[in-house]
Amino acid sequence: MESPTEFTSIPASALKNGEDNSSVSDWLVPGLSIVCILFASSLLLIQFFAVCFARYHFHRQKNHKLTKAPGVSILKPLRFTDQEVKYLSDNLESFFTLAYPKYEIIFCVREYDDSSVPIVEKLIKKYPNIPCKLLIGGNDIGINPKINNMQKGYEQAKYEFVWICDAGIRAHPDTLNDMMLRMLESKSVALVHQLPFVDSVQANMGSYLEKIYFGTQHGRIQITAHCLKQVCITGMSNLIRRQALEEACGGLIGLSSYIAEDYFMTIKMHEAGWTFRMSTYPALQNLINPTMRGFFRRMVRWSRLRIKMLPGVTVVEPFSECFVSGLLFSLGVGHFTDSISTIAIFLLYTAWWMTMDLMLVSGLQSCGSRIPLHKFIPLWILRELSTIPILFTALLRPDVTWIGSAKYKIGFGGKAEKINTCQNDDLQ
Repeated sequence: MESPTEFTSIPASALKNGEDNSSVSDWLVPGLSIVCILFASSLLLIQFFAVCFARYHFHRQKNHKLTKAPGVSILKPLRFTDQEVKYLSDNLESFFTLAYPKYEIIFCVREYDDSSVPIVEKLIKKYPNIPCKLLIGGNDIGINPKINNMQKGYEQAKYEFVWICDAGIRAHPDTLNDMMLRMLESKSVALVHQLPFVDSVQANMGSYLEKIYFGTQHGRIQITAHCLKQVCITGMSNLIRRQALEEACGGLIGLSSYIAEDYFMTIKMHEAGWTFRMSTYPALQNLINPTMRGFFRRMVRWSRLRIKMLPGVTVVEPFSECFVSGLLFSLGVGHFTDSISTIAIFLLYTAWWMTMDLMLVSGLQSCGSRIPLHKFIPLWILRELSTIPILFTALLRPDVTWIGSAKYKIGFGGKAEKINTCQNDDLQ
């Protein structure tokens, strides 16, 4: 006779496992939500801090001049074609009009037929009272084309302090005085760097996109690293103490096996106990031909270097951008409240981020062409959305084409190997 009711027994182990799974989910999701909120909130705090720092630090000229100014040798590596020299004369001339009493300019050109040669010769005649040299011909001492071009100038530089500055930079008259004042704050200072910013004569979409990048994501990171005394310095414009360069790096020759010589120079100096300062004047990039295509190529090139030099940073980078971190923040907050929708939280987060970025760009720019708001917003969105595609492009094509019409393979650790020549030097 069948029992009217049959009970299925559940093993005690199954009950225990079910309880464990329930307890894990009870703390795992809230825990992850809290981590997401804290992570995204720290990014918002960094943004706010960068805006405050920019308002306080940049374009704050010191009132006094140096009574006994140390001599400075300015090294300017040049390599240009006829199509690229449109604004070169304005950039180079700004170094002849510096409000600094004791300096020399050394222009380093690889080939005699370089289009920059007649421009430099004209400027030398125009400013006969400024000590200046034009050196033609490079020394193939290593893999780095910039160092190969500069080494001859470095050897002939007569002063203890060397200002290495790219040809695309236009100088403010008081820049060198400000950099030297900061250099002399302590004998432990090895280098004074400028935050890169775009102040191009051309007011087009390419220059606006460059300005947004350097004035927001790049500027924020470099400011934060500077305040935390971490190494994050670009090689566009640096005043260097030769003693530190020789002791920590073995001079420029000691950096010639790296493509990213600026990064490894500062890492070696930092490890040797030297310190750094940031100028109150940004490095004004007066770009030759800024285009949106050129911007994305430069970003891909830099991403390829970071993947090999700092793979951990590259993994975290997409999460530090607005839209990914905003998604994490909105999901985290949404887990604890139903009073506001996840979409609304995300939109508020994005609005805050964009407002802070707009304020940071404004704080870095003292004059020149400003970005109209109706152009800033879509270009800012494009820049924010481009991080992940740029990263994937860099992963798919790891080789780097650099100045010098050569392609390089970058090994982990940053050392480079030339693998072949190419026709288009499209990543400069």
